[in-house]
Amino acid sequence: ESHLLSALSAQLTDAIFGENAQQSGTFTLGDQTVTFDRDLENVNIQITNSATGELTNITVPLYLQVN
Repeated sequence: ESHLLSALSAQLTDAIFGENAQQSGTFTLGDQTVTFDRDLENVNIQITNSATGELTNITVPLYLQVN
């Protein structure tokens, strides 16, 4: 089970922050639904616990490297 969760976590991280990051998406891991949306400055992540209805919002700033 931990190997499966680790693999799903790696896919989620790659989809949000990887080399070919997606603009938005939704992943479901058990009772947790992770939705993300990217704008020019941030990645906004919302985690919803479907069992309790609890919401967690996280904003991660994007740092663009200027050459």
